[in-house]
Amino acid sequence: MPRKKGRQPDAEANIERRIMSALAENWWERRRKLLPNLRLTYPSDNESRHIAELAKVKNAWSFARTIESTILDAHLSDTSFRTLSIPQVKRLLKRVAKEA
Repeated sequence: MPRKKGRQPDAEANIERRIMSALAENWWERRRKLLPNLRLTYPSDNESRHIAELAKVKNAWSFARTIESTILDAHLSDTSFRTLSIPQVKRLLKRVAKEA
């Protein structure tokens, strides 16, 4: 693959890191704003232990945290996709393209 004139591999990697960092920051900020509006119910300690027994998992506490994390991620993803509009997506894509 031919190198672009005037650009070093490190410079290209740095640009890519900055873009990915900006995207991750935007992603987290959008999700963080959704947290107060979520009404989540997690399994109780007894339910978590029972689920761990059924799954034959030895570390019930760790397994319960994984379940809670999955529930939170699913609700955040669902809420973030429901609140997106086509103009918002177009604006975000244009901004990313402009920074690239």
